[in-house]
Amino acid sequence: MIFDQLAEIFSTYKVISAIISVVFLFVVIRYLIVTDALGGFRKYKLDIYKYGGEEKKRIPARWKRVLKLVQSSEPEDWKQAVLYADEMFDDMLKIANYGGATAVERLAGVDASQIPTIDQLRELRSGVFSAINADEQLDQAHVKDLLREYRTVFQGMGYL
Repeated sequence: MIFDQLAEIFSTYKVISAIISVVFLFVVIRYLIVTDALGGFRKYKLDIYKYGGEEKKRIPARWKRVLKLVQSSEPEDWKQAVLYADEMFDDMLKIANYGGATAVERLAGVDASQIPTIDQLRELRSGVFSAINADEQLDQAHVKDLLREYRTVFQGMGYL
């Protein structure tokens, strides 16, 4: 009689123990993925976002606006095109969970293994933004070069 009761109690504990073990295992695996303990998390996040999301649907319309602005003969429109494209790129970095309070800090966190043309983009962006910040006349050729780099990144991410 006592052995039957003990067997029943141990049987219940086995089931509860199995459920707790499965939940614990799931939590540990999730933790390893989220904390990048297995490596390559940023690239993994970029690849996940590459294939879906509402922003992906909005990029082509936003990009058309950039193209329309850069075709203008007004340097102020070129400036707006650059700022708008940079905002789009920064939105991508935010979605991909790049840390930093500013676009420059997030941009610094990107390496060439994630975006192969990032060095060219940084260099062109630096030159164009220096002119913008100094309130100098923008060169349309430099603006178009920078926008080509943004387009290459957007295409590589599957947005365009």
